[in-house]
Amino acid sequence: MIQDKAFFDEAFAIGDKHVPAKLRTAVEKIVRAYDIKGICDPMWIANVIACELGLGDGLSHFNAEV
Repeated sequence: MIQDKAFFDEAFAIGDKHVPAKLRTAVEKIVRAYDIKGICDPMWIANVIACELGLGDGLSHFNAEV
């Protein structure tokens, strides 16, 4: 399955930045539910969710643990 742990580990590899665990879980469920295969898509989805909820700036800078 393309959306396995290694896929998500690579997708969320952003240097020293950290995607909050609950946000990552939500994104993983969305990606699997809609069979999204792009390696950049999970981080894009995480950034959009964080920006819309005021939990980040949309540029992989997250304000708080979700």
